[in-house]
Amino acid sequence: MKNLKHIISEQQQMLESSRFFEFELSLTDSFKQKLRKFVNTNDTFTFKQSTTLWYKKNENKMVLIDNVGFYYAVIITPLIKVLLEYKNVLYTQILKDKNKDEKETLIKDAKTKINNNLVELIKQYNNQELTNNDKDNLIEFVSDYSTWGGAKDICRGDFWQSASFNFILLINASSSYIVDIAKLMEENEELFIAGQELLGKFSENKISDVYSSTTDKELADQYFDYLVKVNDLEEKSAKTYVSMLRKLPDRIKKINGESIESPFIDETVLTDEVSLEHIETLLDQLFDKLVSEKETGISNKLFDLNKTKTSIKKFKNFIQWSHEQQELSPNKKYIPSFHKDLINMKRQIINFGAPGTGKSFQLNKQQQQLFSINNVERITFHPNMSYGQFVGVFKPFPELDTITYKYVPGVLMQQLVKALIHPDSAYLLIIEELNRANVSSVFGDMFQLLDRNNEHESEYPINIGKDIEYYFDQYVYRAPELAPYIKNMTQKILVRGGLVFPPNLYIWTTMNSSDQGVSPMDTAFKRRWDQCYFGVDSSFDKHLFSNYKKIKVNNSSFDGSNGLITWNDIRIFINNELSKINVPEDKLMGPYFISKNQLLSTDDELTETFKNKVLMYLFDDAVKQSRRKFFDLEHYRFSELLDKFDKDGIKIFRNCDSLFDKIQKIEVG
Repeated sequence: MKNLKHIISEQQQMLESSRFFEFELSLTDSFKQKLRKFVNTNDTFTFKQSTTLWYKKNENKMVLIDNVGFYYAVIITPLIKVLLEYKNVLYTQILKDKNKDEKETLIKDAKTKINNNLVELIKQYNNQELTNNDKDNLIEFVSDYSTWGGAKDICRGDFWQSASFNFILLINASSSYIVDIAKLMEENEELFIAGQELLGKFSENKISDVYSSTTDKELADQYFDYLVKVNDLEEKSAKTYVSMLRKLPDRIKKINGESIESPFIDETVLTDEVSLEHIETLLDQLFDKLVSEKETGISNKLFDLNKTKTSIKKFKNFIQWSHEQQELSPNKKYIPSFHKDLINMKRQIINFGAPGTGKSFQLNKQQQQLFSINNVERITFHPNMSYGQFVGVFKPFPELDTITYKYVPGVLMQQLVKALIHPDSAYLLIIEELNRANVSSVFGDMFQLLDRNNEHESEYPINIGKDIEYYFDQYVYRAPELAPYIKNMTQKILVRGGLVFPPNLYIWTTMNSSDQGVSPMDTAFKRRWDQCYFGVDSSFDKHLFSNYKKIKVNNSSFDGSNGLITWNDIRIFINNELSKINVPEDKLMGPYFISKNQLLSTDDELTETFKNKVLMYLFDDAVKQSRRKFFDLEHYRFSELLDKFDKDGIKIFRNCDSLFDKIQKIEVG
């Protein structure tokens, strides 16, 4: 199925560009021929240079159509095709077992949101030809008519007409006949193909390419969003106001031959008082001239002029509002960021392995390569971590003489909201030490969202609680800088019937099951993650480690003199000895059990780190139950272990003979 949103977006761009020009368009001979062929044979056409006179015999009516109207008909034909395709899929597949009355009830209930029965039928429909995206599009089609400009119920045969009228936004009596022509094109491919030639004809007759460029698109889009989101105008009205300002340069040129810049390219055209006064004077003169001449079609022209003057006032307010928002949040400009390599990468990963195996290092490396720095959040779990800290919770705040409560979103909620609002950017949440908290408690009902489908979106949505709903309504949806993007979030929630993790939200974690005080994770939780094991030597790099400092070991060379040994050599020896006494692999030490900064410090500092970090870990954790098998001590106290290391170096270990040839003798003098 074609994506209805994409069709609408593409056709709107073509339609918008046509509205910002005034030109004459003659029809091609091929189009005239096909028009006569497929329109009622009793009707007749009289074609002029820029208009067509259509005599509709059955209605005994003459209809005068500007030829640009046929161009509009070509544009909206793909929209009609897709709307009818969606209805066909709905009727012949989803509702094929329902009778007429049942179909109408389901469709009307979905529109008025009395219940979600039709939505559930679409979700549960099992057919390989319908992807999850197709189902999402169908759900939006039946439950939110505003997304495609609908008004009439889908069960009506002419349901597509209201969408077509809203789409072309023509303010004249001929609009219904233009829609009729578009329907003829939908039914007759020959006529539609002939109509395609008009698109090329249109391009040849543009007054200028200046206004068809995208140079003014950004500010025009922002003005449109302001009208819809801040002024609460309907999209149809907002489009008209934008169109009036885009026509302004050509309108002024026709009045007195003067050239002005588009206000969407140079806002000072309408914000500078001298320039604004001059333009308003010219528009008033044109208004008086039209009234005095009483020419044909004056009502539409006066309507356009009044709309233009109103739009100028709204534009001034928009610019003032925009500047205020920039002062409040100067760094809030949104720039999409989605690295192509992320598309096929796992959304939920647990990196696990022994301590020091490079789990966090690998995450940091991937984060820097694949994500915008502003799109990454990091949190470290601990035994006291709560749902409120991770997802969000109401907290008390003192205000004057009273206490108020505000919802404070946790790091997961923050990243989730960003991902829903900006689906064209990738967002990453890094969780360190995942298993040090009670994950089932910390994730709460978000646990269900971890189960993702083939398109990397949550398979099963969750209901939005009152606390989160309050946060969305009072803070997220009202943030001015988010106004242009809020629909992405609200539409996703509406279509899916609740809150979901979208495909652009990544949650990558680390964990080490050997840590003391960890909380066990149940199988249901773990199976929702892709797990990546880091072997005890997988992050070792011979070249890098050759540049690191060494550990001082006294009385440890063959002849009993002092010496130096690399961290990696003594690490490998320790790991081998631990394995011999059946210490589990997750208690072994990876290359970066001692951090890179410490390895690059000095021999003396590295030696102190080895004593206080490595020996402590071995004594107090890894061999706590097997100290006599591993160390060669008398009383097996930690203080004794440190003293003996200072005096005899590697001789603190049993079976240390294999280390002698790894020691570099310190030459004296």
